[in-house]
Amino acid sequence: MDGCTSKQERRSMRSVNKETSTEKGRGRRPMRREMDERENVMFEKLGAAERVWRKERKKVREEVKRLRKKVEERDEAKTTTTTEERVYWKLIVEEMCVERAMRDEAIEKWKQL
Repeated sequence: MDGCTSKQERRSMRSVNKETSTEKGRGRRPMRREMDERENVMFEKLGAAERVWRKERKKVREEVKRLRKKVEERDEAKTTTTTEERVYWKLIVEEMCVERAMRDEAIEKWKQL
């Protein structure tokens, strides 16, 4: 008879299973390598991005320091002008008081007439 026995089928199936399992094993290693390479590339990109971020952070800090200096200088300039302005406004208020007193005197004289 040309038919095959069950033992022959089992042997052939075992050999097929062995072949596929070895192929799977070989396929996992390259896949793992690819994953490792992807992770390495990702970490390199992350490191580069972190370096860029640190540089930008440093620039922003320097800019903040520079702007704070400008604000302080402006505040100092305003305080010096405010003292001069205070003196000026004091003189104006005194002059207004004198004018009011003169007007009040004129009104009193007019009422007496």
